[in-house]
Amino acid sequence: MEETGLAAEIGAELWERHFDLELPQGAVHQHERFFLARVDTVAPRVFNSSPEPIREHRWWSLSALKATRDVIYPEDFTSALATVLNGAPHGAA
Repeated sequence: MEETGLAAEIGAELWERHFDLELPQGAVHQHERFFLARVDTVAPRVFNSSPEPIREHRWWSLSALKATRDVIYPEDFTSALATVLNGAPHGAA
């Protein structure tokens, strides 16, 4: 809701990741959790209600994510999403 303004049904946790990064303010330990969220329309209107300078929201198909030359974070998001959509938990062998 914070970054999209959407009130959506939050489903299962798909995966999580932890990493460290260095920001101008100092070191940060980042913990990210990814959840399935279901909405009642294909591309609902969204708005950024967070203090982060988000310039754009976009709805992607998996094929568009695989084909884009845009930088998508996390860097393994497309392959992780494909794994989940194919029915296996992310990180499964």
